[in-house]
Amino acid sequence: MADRSEQESLRQELQDVEAEIAEQRKLIDDLRSQVGGEGAGAMDAEDVAAILTNVEEIEGVLEGLEQRREGIRRQLGEQQ
Repeated sequence: MADRSEQESLRQELQDVEAEIAEQRKLIDDLRSQVGGEGAGAMDAEDVAAILTNVEEIEGVLEGLEQRREGIRRQLGEQQ
């Protein structure tokens, strides 16, 4: 059985990962609004491509964070 400090450490890590997930999702939304949102203005294809590439990269990071979150949740579930 895991000790209390390990559980607290995992809970803190989970909280940190969830905060990072929220931050990355907001960043994705902000970038997408630059491309197609109201008031986005005219953009050349190169700018649009760069923004969409950034979105794809962030989505990859987000996927890793979500997997990490699920792993932490499993660890916490096994310890209780």
